[in-house]
Amino acid sequence: MESVGYIKRGITMYDKKEDMAAGCIIGAAVGDAMGAPTEYISSADLDKFYGGKVETFQDPCPSSPCHHLHAGQYTDDTQQMIALAESLIKLRRFNLDDFGKRLGNWGKKNHEDPNFRRFPGGTSLSAARLLSRGKDPRETGSKTAETCGSSMRVAPIGIMYHNDLEKLVKFARMSSIPTHNSQVTRESCTAVAATIGYIMNDYGKEEAIEKALEHIEDRQLCDKIRKAVEIKDKTIEDAIKEIGTYEAANETVSFAFYAFAKGTDFREVVSIGASACPGDTDSIACIAGSMAGAFYGYSRIPEDLRGDNLEDHDYLVQLGEQLYNPSAFRIDLHTHTKFGRDCQMTPAEAVARAKEIGLDGIAFTEHMTFEGSKPAEKIGELHHFPVFRGAEYHSDKGHILLFGIENDEVVEKFGKYGPMQSVIDFVNSAGGVAIPSHPYKIGYTHKLCDDIYDLKGISAVEVLNGRLREGKNKKARDAAYELGLPGTGGSDAHSPIEIGGFFTEFPDSIRTTEELVAAIKKGKFRARDGRVLLSS
Repeated sequence: MESVGYIKRGITMYDKKEDMAAGCIIGAAVGDAMGAPTEYISSADLDKFYGGKVETFQDPCPSSPCHHLHAGQYTDDTQQMIALAESLIKLRRFNLDDFGKRLGNWGKKNHEDPNFRRFPGGTSLSAARLLSRGKDPRETGSKTAETCGSSMRVAPIGIMYHNDLEKLVKFARMSSIPTHNSQVTRESCTAVAATIGYIMNDYGKEEAIEKALEHIEDRQLCDKIRKAVEIKDKTIEDAIKEIGTYEAANETVSFAFYAFAKGTDFREVVSIGASACPGDTDSIACIAGSMAGAFYGYSRIPEDLRGDNLEDHDYLVQLGEQLYNPSAFRIDLHTHTKFGRDCQMTPAEAVARAKEIGLDGIAFTEHMTFEGSKPAEKIGELHHFPVFRGAEYHSDKGHILLFGIENDEVVEKFGKYGPMQSVIDFVNSAGGVAIPSHPYKIGYTHKLCDDIYDLKGISAVEVLNGRLREGKNKKARDAAYELGLPGTGGSDAHSPIEIGGFFTEFPDSIRTTEELVAAIKKGKFRARDGRVLLSS
């Protein structure tokens, strides 16, 4: 089933591959968050505080090094995974220099902001400090590193390159280099990413693992992972003795494969990893969760491990989707320039900013005029960048984004504050599309709110608006879901820095306003959080 254009928390609406991709990223974060409270605590404390095993999100116990976190919060494992995912998505490819820069920024933020610090590993943090000073990422990684600090973040490569195993293997290894540049750490990344890649190609658990091991050059690591799979019927206690659970990559990664092979559903897989005490439980469960999430899919991850219970849930789902669809066409569908008379931003400034952050197009939706955006088309031609003409009409109940009208006939016919439904009907009869903008914004000219449920003929709902707080955007998302309509995203920018705060993704390239109108009518698009474009 295709998505209807946004994430409705706790409800899954994907095709199979997107379900697997979203499941992979969410699965990694769930495992990380479940394993954080038990990281390096004793088996006695596991019994005392958690009844012998962890099956859901828990607050850390007093002896946990992550004692400052709360249930459902992730650690540095997911932070670094997000950095890799954002780099891949923004550039639509793996780039070692960009990823190294992001790791440097991550390390700098760890140093400067105690609230950002999530128990980062020493090897990663030391390399990140060098990267933050501008060192070449090919030279910063430890050549004697044995820990798992790169393999727990590698899942995004398994998703993006699942259709090109040669590149998957190459980039999985390269992704380890900035922090962990030894054979075992590079090959551990390959084992995890390649397993995810084969899972994405519909291989079964053990078949995917065995295919992945064909790419591994470290025979000792191969043997240990195979052993982990072979002893899957043994107890967790016996497996801990035979494999080990400390931070060495050949232990942590191998035990993650044991958990993945042994578990019969998603919860059991991550529970095994999170309960492997004493040990590096967050990384074990993170790695196991990434593979299990891809295998079972987002739709089969229990609801108590999704939604508001997991930190950054919606954004993580978005990252999974975007990794699976990296070529999607990105348009900020709601911006304003000086031709709309309420800001000073020029079209040239807007286009330059849109190109800079990685948008593929921009729509100028001036207040109460289509004519105002005409000069912008020439700016787009000059910069070889798609510019789309629209308008934001002020109706009696609120604002509406209109596309597909050639001149100001709407304003001429209805004036200002015309009946919203009548305006929508008129635009539809003229072949255009109408999208209520920021429907839950409240003010003198903003009265729509729940009256949106009575509207007929709207093509979508603006569910992510850059000038509204999350609570009001969430109400818009809920309304769109109830109405069975797709959602759009737009920054509502009045200055260059705001552009791309939210945007809309379409599956195919769009070059003209006519093509945009046709694409909106098809309904195959999604509202997106702009953090992925604004990240660095």
